Amino acid sequence: MSIFLCMAFLMATQSCKQKSEDVLNAGIQEESIPESFFNFYNRFHTDSVFQMEHIAFPIPEQEDGKKYTEESWIINKAFSVDEVNYQRKLQSTNGIIYEIIYHTQGIFTLERRFTKLSDESWNLIFYKVSNELDDGWQK
Repeated sequence: MSIFLCMAFLMATQSCKQKSEDVLNAGIQEESIPESFFNFYNRFHTDSVFQMEHIAFPIPEQEDGKKYTEESWIINKAFSVDEVNYQRKLQSTNGIIYEIIYHTQGIFTLERRFTKLSDESWNLIFYKVSNELDDGWQK
């Protein structure tokens, strides 16, 4: 009898969990990442002029809460992900591409968001770096 009650409890909690996730995800449409984004992404990392033209300045956020401007921007180069120490996740939701590159031990995270703006070209709209090693040295 107790095994039956445990199984019923687990099934009920899973059902509630799924319903709460459905509510949280309501209105979010996950999409496949279009080929045009990958073409943009490659050029973004190899052409510095193109990169500067495709950033919606000012963008959030630097560690001190200030926004990135053209004057404070450091050109991004392609980041090598070796799948052992670093991993990359890309997701497209409601027209925004979310990219997260992170160290598998949690010491570094880069989050970027891209979307098409009014001219229908891809643009970087959000940039955030968390580097636990730098934080340790600064304290």
